[in-house]
Parts: sequence; structure tokens; C-alpha cells
Amino acid sequence: MARRKHVLDRLVTTAAISPAQAEEAKQAPLPAQPTIQHKGPAPAPYFVEYIRQKVEERFGSSILYSGGLNIYTSINTALQGYAERSLLAGIERLEAKLDRKHRGRQPLQAAIVALDPATGHIRAMVGGRDFSTSQFNRAWQALRQPGSAFKPIVYAAAIDRGYSAADLLSDAPISVKIDSKKTWSPENFTRTYQGDVTIRNALAQSLNVPTVRLLAKIGAGETVRFARSLGIRSPLRPVLSLALGSSDVTLLELTAAYSVFANNGVRLDPVAILLITDSSVRTLYASD
Repeated sequence: MARRKHVLDRLVTTAAISPAQAEEAKQAPLPAQPTIQHKGPAPAPYFVEYIRQKVEERFGSSILYSGGLNIYTSINTALQGYAERSLLAGIERLEAKLDRKHRGRQPLQAAIVALDPATGHIRAMVGGRDFSTSQFNRAWQALRQPGSAFKPIVYAAAIDRGYSAADLLSDAPISVKIDSKKTWSPENFTRTYQGDVTIRNALAQSLNVPTVRLLAKIGAGETVRFARSLGIRSPLRPVLSLALGSSDVTLLELTAAYSVFANNGVRLDPVAILLITDSSVRTLYASD
């Protein structure tokens, strides 16, 4: 109701509606579901909201709010507690390092997802620093550039195409012509070059230039195809800068892609809901 009042007042301010129309709307009945009351902070609020959206998407809002559902999830409460405390501690360390110029800006945010690679079960999920002030779940709703975190996917795509860890790549300055007026000249983080390096060392040192050259060899389209096989579904632009993580992905899909490496090449979709039963304990859904 408070949010409705705020929106209506803003509509009046922008002359979208009249004050009389706003007052009439404020008096209209507003059906709402009561907030579940917990003793103390609600456990894993970002994960619970993630579950709610998934269940509503599958079964609809009617049964979700009035069907007496029993929902069994994959969350590990101990790991969830560690994740929440670690996220806040990490943010506070970063904020302590910021100068005064940056401290006045919007508070820093972060996210954590922990997956069991052998089962795909989501063991912990934190979508931000405080659910009460921001319900946007940065663990699965936020699209962000992965940067160098995308490089292992490029190298895995090359290995899948027959390259070996001992093959050599050139670590020397490179310029790529984008169009008749622009060129792109990627650099290593250190702005130094080593000449020929093995694929193993290029990945271990997260070298930018050899990675761009490797992607050019195997093809950006092939890299996109391989990323899809790891479960990444966000749009990926088949350009050379993809090697350096220029295309946005979600944290959940990137974590799921990494879990393929930890699971000996076997991909499992992330699992949050294990079992749903109705008020009669009749099974409505069971994960594979």
C-alpha cells in the first residue's frame, strides 16, 4: 500500500493523473497476501523468492498461495549462513578501501551462488547485501560481463576441438581491424609480452592477447556453441572481444558452466526444488 501511494503521488507530480484520480485509486481495495512471519530475519530470503517465482511460474499463483504446498529445496542452511556472512564481510572490506569520492554513491552490491557439481543442487544463494532494501536477485537476474572468468570456456572449447595444453600461442602485440576507421588493440593486464607461450601457461596467467588469438583460431561462433553446451543461455556476441568476457551472463549460469569442469565434463542444470507435495501429501513435482 505504501508503494502504491508513492507511485500515485509520482503520477500526480508528473501530471499523468489528477489529484482526485490519485485519491480515488488510493481508496480502492488492494488484495494482498500477508507476509510470512518469522522469528528473526527470514532465512535465505533471496533463495526463497527465487523458489516462489519458479513455483508460481510452474503452477500459477492460486495453488501457490492457497494450495497448502510443501516445498522441499536444495539449500544447505550452514553453507547459506557462511555465504551471507562472507558477502557482507567482502563488501565491507571493499567499501573501507574506497575514497571519500566514491563512498557517497549507491552502496556496493554483490552476489553468491554455490552449486554441488555432482548433483546440480543449489546449496547457497545470496542476491544482494540486504533483501529488505533491494529484492533484485543479482545471482540470477543480473546480467554482468564475466571478464576473464570467461577465458576457461574459450580454452575448453579449443581443447574440445583437438588443441592440447602444450600447443603454443603468440603473446605479442596485436591489432584487429574493426572497420575502415577503427582498430582494436587488446593488451595484457601487465602491458608486457612473453613471445610464444603454451596454452597451459596462457590460461594460468590469464593472458589477454593469446586468448584473443586462440578464439580467432577456433572461431567465435564455435566458442559460442561450446558455451551453450555448458548451459550458458544469455545472448553471446560472436566477436573477438568475447575472449575477454565482453558478453553479459548471469552468475548462476556462469557458475553452472564451471561446475561442468568440476564434474568431469558432465553438465547438470541447476536444481533448487527437490519435491513439491500438496496438502494431501500428493506429489506434484519431483526433480530427476
